[in-house]
Amino acid sequence: MAESFHKIIKRIPIPLCGVVVSIASLGTLFESIAPWAHYLLGTIAFLLFAAIVAKIVLFSGAIAEELEEPLASAVVGTFPMMLFGFVPYFNHVHHVAGFALWGIALALYVLIMLRFTFKFAIKTPIDEITPAYFIVYIPILLAANTSPLFGMQAVGRGLFWLCLALTFILLVLVSIRFVHGNALPKPQLPLLCIYAAPASMCTTAYLSCFENPSPLLLAVLYVLAIVLFIAGFMVMLSCLRLPFFPTYSAMTFPFVICATASFKIAQFLPEGMLASLVNLYAFAQLAIALAIVLYVLVRFLAFIVKPEK
Repeated sequence: MAESFHKIIKRIPIPLCGVVVSIASLGTLFESIAPWAHYLLGTIAFLLFAAIVAKIVLFSGAIAEELEEPLASAVVGTFPMMLFGFVPYFNHVHHVAGFALWGIALALYVLIMLRFTFKFAIKTPIDEITPAYFIVYIPILLAANTSPLFGMQAVGRGLFWLCLALTFILLVLVSIRFVHGNALPKPQLPLLCIYAAPASMCTTAYLSCFENPSPLLLAVLYVLAIVLFIAGFMVMLSCLRLPFFPTYSAMTFPFVICATASFKIAQFLPEGMLASLVNLYAFAQLAIALAIVLYVLVRFLAFIVKPEK
């Protein structure tokens, strides 16, 4: 039994963190819609989190070796993302526990950003930058999303402006690779879905941290978010025909954060036809996000129990 457990834990890919943060974030979205789903999704996310922690503890040496590769070093950014996903849950249990987790996740994300920047980013040719770079630099906005829980909106506002600039810089730099015809290898193609996330993350953070957001900036961000969601959705449909790769995790969180942004926009808008349409669109995005997250979770569990050949 112990040997079987050990083998299963060993097969857990670190990119599963991306699926866990997606499940936890879905749970937060469902809190006001269906409380039972909020607790169910939170429980599933926490069990998977415990399994990932077991992997890190038992196989720290192997993980350290993986982190010598740029892609693995970028994807490890999903670990503090996962911690941010649990912040609302911890805050419900105890405010101090939530704030402690928020601070730990923020500090860890900064360390990962600095390590990746100096070890890989400054040495990488522009036409070899991958969409995984978004994982390194943009999801720290999750700290901004949850900053109002602890009265840390000033930190959130600073992170928003930083990540807004980084979003547009990275959209250009990452796209240069494809302009040059330098296509991604097949196992990395799901990473293209990450394009759907940055604008929605900026939209969510902007509405979370600013009391009087600029309608013009908000409109620009949300229109961009809609365009990138549609592009990411089309990429996701094509990637579903691929064999399973751990990079499937990239097809989860972007669609969850798109739904989150739409719900926030719907709440921000005055009551009327436009707000109703955005709210309907948000529920459609939520359905898509839930479907793809559950699908990817099943594929991960099948891979962990019995790896595909």
